[in-house]
Amino acid sequence: MQPEEGQYSSVWDVVTILVLSLVIVPALAHLSCRTLLSAATNLPVDKVKQISMAVSMTAQEAALFLLPWGVVWSVGRGLRDIGLVWRRPLKDVLVGIALGIICLFVSLLSEQVSAAALGLFLDNDVVTQMMSRENELMVNALRSGYSPWLRVYMWVLVGLIAPIAEETLFRGYVLGVFTQRWGEAKSLLLANLLFAVVHGYVVHFLQVFLVGLLLGLAYQRRKTLLTPIIAHGVMNLMVAAAVAVS
Repeated sequence: MQPEEGQYSSVWDVVTILVLSLVIVPALAHLSCRTLLSAATNLPVDKVKQISMAVSMTAQEAALFLLPWGVVWSVGRGLRDIGLVWRRPLKDVLVGIALGIICLFVSLLSEQVSAAALGLFLDNDVVTQMMSRENELMVNALRSGYSPWLRVYMWVLVGLIAPIAEETLFRGYVLGVFTQRWGEAKSLLLANLLFAVVHGYVVHFLQVFLVGLLLGLAYQRRKTLLTPIIAHGVMNLMVAAAVAVS
């Protein structure tokens, strides 16, 4: 949903939330967890690493969701002001499922376009290695080498936790703040450029940007985050399933 009239946050708040959520909070959670586990238990190093990674990811996603809500709450607003509202749940869910499938095809096509474009300037083996590095965390956690509980957690993370947290921040909060300053069209481009940049991808930059545009358009049209959350989760789960069985 579009924010109510009257500015409730600023671009600097957006920057602060991103730094806290993506850098400071997960780093502190990771270091604290590793320190405590190493001092208090006799767990193998790889187990400590896995638990610390899970704690770090949980802290990051929690910050992505809670910090925007904290900002709007501090000025007397609520979750409705950042799109967390029920409107036409059944239709919103069905549209979200369909949009998730569309996003998957857009993602796959744009990945091939990006790889081909980079292949004009880089060796194909280099491009393939870049793609593998960008997919490494999800591939390893979903396939093998990680504890079963962590693989289960990764399914929950990619299918539910990450879509809720990321859509709340980028579509509900960031897009709303930018819209108050620059209007809908320009803000849609800027918010999704930011969405793509913070993922830190090179080969997958284009697909993250295009998928973000589709999710942002759905949010602007449906006036609720339910549709982009469902679409984001459906797309992630289909990608994760393909990774798990490949």
